Amino acid sequence: MNFRRFDGMVIVGARDADPKLAQRIAVCLAAAICCLLGTAMAPRRALAQDGSLTIWSRQRGEPAYVAYQVFDADVNEAGLSSHIAWASPEMRDDVLDVLDDTGYGQWLDKAHPGPGQREHAQNAAEFIGGSVGRDEQSQAGSHKPSRSLLISLARSLEADERIKAVSLVAGREAIVPQGQWIVFSNSESSTDVAHSAPLWVTVGSEPTSVNEKADVPTLEKQVRDPSDDVWKKAATVHAGQVCSFRIIGTLPSNLSAYEHFPYCVTDRLPAGCRLSLAKDGRLEDAVIVSIGGREIKPDGTHLVVSYEKRTLTVLFADLADTYWDDFGLAPDKNVLITYSATLTRGASSAQTGNVNNATLSYSNDPLHQSLVRTGETKSCLLTHTLTLQKRDARSKSPLAGARFSIQREGSGSKATKQAYVQADGSLGSKPHIFVTGKDGTLTIRGIGQGSYRIVEETAPSGYRKSNEPIKLAIAASVDAQTSCRTELTARTSSEVATVESVDAKEGTIALAITNESDEQPPDKTTVERLAQTGVGPIAASLAGVGLLLIALSLAAERRR
Repeated sequence: MNFRRFDGMVIVGARDADPKLAQRIAVCLAAAICCLLGTAMAPRRALAQDGSLTIWSRQRGEPAYVAYQVFDADVNEAGLSSHIAWASPEMRDDVLDVLDDTGYGQWLDKAHPGPGQREHAQNAAEFIGGSVGRDEQSQAGSHKPSRSLLISLARSLEADERIKAVSLVAGREAIVPQGQWIVFSNSESSTDVAHSAPLWVTVGSEPTSVNEKADVPTLEKQVRDPSDDVWKKAATVHAGQVCSFRIIGTLPSNLSAYEHFPYCVTDRLPAGCRLSLAKDGRLEDAVIVSIGGREIKPDGTHLVVSYEKRTLTVLFADLADTYWDDFGLAPDKNVLITYSATLTRGASSAQTGNVNNATLSYSNDPLHQSLVRTGETKSCLLTHTLTLQKRDARSKSPLAGARFSIQREGSGSKATKQAYVQADGSLGSKPHIFVTGKDGTLTIRGIGQGSYRIVEETAPSGYRKSNEPIKLAIAASVDAQTSCRTELTARTSSEVATVESVDAKEGTIALAITNESDEQPPDKTTVERLAQTGVGPIAASLAGVGLLLIALSLAAERRR
């Protein structure tokens, strides 16, 4: 093989070179050049590739979130992270300050002893991930929080203006670097939604979707209909009737994220209702409070029950307090409040009824402890006003002094079966006598639906009393959504009574009852009844004449 020097370089002579060796050298040289060029031309990638992150919410609208990347990492399809590094020096400083207050040092002494271990991103990521994992497992049996670490991290990062967050919107995909992130609700978002507890999220090569840890507690108010013992939004009752009410409240799914969670139910009774107290007058015996079926007695500190100016208040000062640990609070355990109230004489018979409004105030943000109030939930008691109008059967003029008793019939509870309507619309065991005034009317407020038996005890002076009781059936329909009365009917089959008007909006019924005068001859109906027996007017006259002749003949015989 010959060698020639050219400008200080040694060149293998092509004439003397082995062709196969030269070919192999050329291929290797070309490959090396391509590698060098590819390295020089390709952009240098960051440690973490991009990934997809979507936050899902069950709340209305599009809740907003902020996300902070804590660690860079390469995350494979199985979710395993490698090449973990701090997202920034500022992030490292903030996170380590928080970890130092949550037992990080003691954990390092056992898991990774030795100098210089505190700042390693791998160690910090392992500690945070293990803490969050343990907390999530313990939440099933206790409301004790996973909040301490993640809440502290969220507050620290939110307060550090040097660290910029990524904005997210529920249901919208965001492309972000792979690694470990902390995500929580934007404090500037709508105040009428429940804010999410902080989420520890790993974003990897596969799209990542997570559900927020938040929901809005609900409140439902119902009344038990005395006619069928079914819980409803509205019931039609009579004055003086005692009705049972219940309020059902739910607990949020992220209760364990709160350091403090006040929970207050306020229920305002209408003017036509009165809270029914026990015989001893004790409020705590009249209002029953339970969680998950376990009754709780008010102690004036953790649970306070009060009633003032027709407003009932049930306040749990802090459901996140350790006092409640033994109760095993969880999202599937409802708060139940029951009490009884009486419809009073001042009750309204209008279409909207006598409405009880209940509201719930609660903490909606684990980070900032703000209080919000749910929309009102209501139930109502409906009642009616009955007016009796006494009239002359022919002239239709009003008749004063008619005396009536009214008895309720039908399939109600024992307290309402065969009971008599009293002056205030309530029911009693003895008849109350209603008397028509100068205008021939009498008005009874607080009448419920059902069947009634109206008996004329005494007719007006100079008139014949109705011997047959008047039966009146009252029925109402209620809209399940609005709790308003949509229909009102009143029916009678009596020959001396007529339903003259029914007003579903005002809840009023007018019933006209007529009387025959003692001086009035039999009416057309009486004549028709005689005709039905085969005795016509002429035959009746002839029979009368015959009877007169017989009487005269007998008188003549006596004179002889």
